[in-house]
Amino acid sequence: MQSQPTPHLPAIGGGPGALAVLLLLLALTLPGPLWAEARASLDRNRIYQGDITTLSVEVDGIGAAQPDLSPLNRDFEVLGTSSSTQISIVNGRRSDTLRWQITLKPRHIGELQVPPLSIGAERTRPLTLSVADATSIPQRDDQVFVELQADLPSGAAYVQQQVPLTVRLYSAAPLRQGNLSDPQAEHAVIERLGEDKRYTADWGGKRYQVLERRFALSPEQSGSLHIPPVVFKGSLPAEGGGRSSRQPSPFERFRNDPFFDRFFDGSAFDRFLQDDPFAAFEPGRPVTVRSQGLDIEVKPKPAAASGHWLPAEDLVMEDSWAGKAPELRVGEPVTRTLTLRARGLSGSQIPQVVLEAGEAVRVYPEAPRSETRTDGNLIYGTSQQAFALIPQRAGDLRLPEVRVKWWDTRGNQEREALIPAIDAKVQPGANSPVSAERAPAPAAVTSGQPDPQPAADKPSASGATTAPAPTPWGFLQNPWLLAGAAVALLAALAGWLWHRRRSRAPAPAAAPTALAKNPRPDPEPARRAFLVACDANDAAAAARNLLAWAAAQWPAEPPRSLTALAAALAQGGEAVLALDRALYADDGAGWKGATLKEALARGLTRSTPPADTAGDGGLGPLYPRRV
Repeated sequence: MQSQPTPHLPAIGGGPGALAVLLLLLALTLPGPLWAEARASLDRNRIYQGDITTLSVEVDGIGAAQPDLSPLNRDFEVLGTSSSTQISIVNGRRSDTLRWQITLKPRHIGELQVPPLSIGAERTRPLTLSVADATSIPQRDDQVFVELQADLPSGAAYVQQQVPLTVRLYSAAPLRQGNLSDPQAEHAVIERLGEDKRYTADWGGKRYQVLERRFALSPEQSGSLHIPPVVFKGSLPAEGGGRSSRQPSPFERFRNDPFFDRFFDGSAFDRFLQDDPFAAFEPGRPVTVRSQGLDIEVKPKPAAASGHWLPAEDLVMEDSWAGKAPELRVGEPVTRTLTLRARGLSGSQIPQVVLEAGEAVRVYPEAPRSETRTDGNLIYGTSQQAFALIPQRAGDLRLPEVRVKWWDTRGNQEREALIPAIDAKVQPGANSPVSAERAPAPAAVTSGQPDPQPAADKPSASGATTAPAPTPWGFLQNPWLLAGAAVALLAALAGWLWHRRRSRAPAPAAAPTALAKNPRPDPEPARRAFLVACDANDAAAAARNLLAWAAAQWPAEPPRSLTALAAALAQGGEAVLALDRALYADDGAGWKGATLKEALARGLTRSTPPADTAGDGGLGPLYPRRV
């Protein structure tokens, strides 16, 4: 029997070549799942600024680790990641593939490199992505396009000036779905104005459905301002981008009916899309369009502008006194309100007005109330500022004029809003000596009874009288005077007897008579003046108005000092004593009125005097409380 020749294998130790051949043979004999190779690819190699791209990473085998995505953070923003597994069997041999889909948004423009990614022991190869600046390259579709416009007749804007922006989306075919981005810019504030507008328009011989949005842009610094393009991403029906080659669907016939069309008018963008439920059975094609970008030159504040910088199309100022002051009295606060209305400025941009009144009037400004509204085309700002004025002395008073300077962006010049000066007369206060001397005069005029004094007995212009001297018993000739004298005598006798029996109790008989002649004063003006003084941390004014408030609150027994008031109060006495100590210690310097204002926020409440227990056999208080 003839033996077969034995094949000869290459020597293993024959050198590096033999070792490489051996390693190759071993690799080919390894099982499929252990053989791994990482691959990476991009769905697009060139995109525009603001677009996104998808990075696909694949590796053979099911035991691979997760990819390390940290190297991407330098030039890209990772928006999302998804994974999937693919299994295939060819000629009885199974192969497994793991795939990751990574959504990336570039952080810069230019040639960006997608770095190698590590997946266990494997690494992908680097990739290059070109990101272009789409400022002047609008991208359009036959059926859809976007416009971005700035209403700027002069071609330039001032810093902080409101610049109207308009975005319009034109569609000649029904949009299945989509997303329209808002304009954005660095170093500028962009606010949306009003609701979306929807209408039809003809462009190039074709009818379009138009969605219009308005914005207000306010540059924050001077120089060149770039606004990137506005992008719309959506989908259209696949039949040539429209339905012109076939009959409209039932939904379209319903949608285009004039009667039902009004129910689709609205501000929401999804109403503009008006998804056709029948279009779900048709294939669609994705569409991405972008507008042109805008470059705006922003000018700094002009050298000719003075005061606070207020660039506006118009500004007016209104006065609640309207050129005529109300009745002014010493020590009684009155309110004056100034309202500024600007077109092309927000309410927060309007500064607080300084109201000058001189030494004769103290002015306490309140915090301004700002408001911003829009008519869908422009911003309108309003700032309302109230001032509490407290005259300090009687006589003639002249309130100076109020001026607010602003810059007219249409006329490109400085203008001024002006409220003229006001002349007024300040009357003496209710507690002043002048008003007390004049008080009896009106009582004689308003008595309602005929004057019993003959004309000859009235004083002359020089102050002398021509009446003869009355007789000692002349009153007996008048029965009314006689009856009155008897009643007065009996009342005096009864009072003397009552006083002897109740010598400890105070006599309140005079209080009702005084109140009957003089109505109770209104404590509200003094209370408001007290609160204003507390807000201004004016200790002297707070003490003066607090005592005036207490006197109006308790006219029968007004406290004469802060210590007496503190003893009479049921609550807040410690805060009143602190005010008294501050006045005597350092003339009120450094005193804060918030604590006292909070302590008396509920008003002045008199404490209940201690009960008199002496009649019950007990001992009275060692130090009786007196106010």
